[in-house]
Order: sequence, then C-alpha cells, then structure tokens
Amino acid sequence: TTVVLLAGSASAAVVNLRPSLRSRSVALVSLSQSDDRPIGNYGDTRCPCIGFDRIDGDTMVSFGNGTEVAYPADLGARCEAWDDDRNPSCKEGGEPGIGKGFCAQTWCYVDACNCDIPTMPKVASYVPDARFQGKPVFYSYATCGSKDMWADEVPAIGSPKCRCIGFDNI
Repeated sequence: TTVVLLAGSASAAVVNLRPSLRSRSVALVSLSQSDDRPIGNYGDTRCPCIGFDRIDGDTMVSFGNGTEVAYPADLGARCEAWDDDRNPSCKEGGEPGIGKGFCAQTWCYVDACNCDIPTMPKVASYVPDARFQGKPVFYSYATCGSKDMWADEVPAIGSPKCRCIGFDNI
C-alpha cells in the first residue's frame, strides 16, 4: 500500500506500509520516493506552497497569442522554475530564453490569506478559474527565494502583519 502524505506546509513523501503494519493505528514507517523526481521545496513556512504535488498528467496553459502549452499536472505545487523550457519565451531562441530571466526563477502557488512575507503574492494568470478555499489562486516567487521578473510591479497594499481583507477587480 502506498500513501502520499502532505505534511502541513513542509513536504510531501511517499510512505510504503508493510502488510503486517497496515492494520496498526501507530507504526514506524520508512520514507521513500516512488520515482526519480526529487521531493521539492515548499516555500517559506510563513507563505507555504499549495497544490497537489507529484501527480502525473498535464495542465494546459493558454498564452495571449493563442498558444497552449502543456505544463506538469502539479504545476505550482512546489518551488520550481516551472517556465524554463515550457513557456514560449523560455525556449531556445525565445526572450529571455532557457535558464535566463524569469524563466530561471522558482515560484509556486500560495494562499494569499496565509502569506506573511514582505513581498505580497500576485493573482495567478496560468489557472485563472482555479480557486483555493473559494478565493483566486495566487503565486509567489518570494516564498521560493526568487525574484519576480515576470509580472509588472504592483502597488504594495497592506503589510505582512496587516493585510487588506478584500481583493478588488479579481
């Protein structure tokens, strides 16, 4: 039996239970990975990444010019340079290109209501209809220790210890 654990804001792990331990309510288990994908970084604990990590499949992302690109199904679930070699601007010959500018920066989706870091998250455009606890999904480069080179600068509204309680024009 394989069980995926999502532990708060920290990490995900695959737990394999031996048959003799499956019926016990408390058991020591060993952690292992089910494939060769690394277990990721889930952001600053004051603004953790959200989403379903390590699932197979695709998430289709539409760009303004009508281009659709397949991203992994677990898009935004952990800190990763999701756009590198996927976003049309992050391909060979694109601007800024593979491994450069925003393409090389790591980011993830976050809950804006559970984000207590100085740089406020921004509304996600890749999944415009997605909701987390009834609110739009946001992304953050800062929680991953990266710089947002993708979006235009937005005015700071509120502060980390005093966030505004509403969102305008979302």
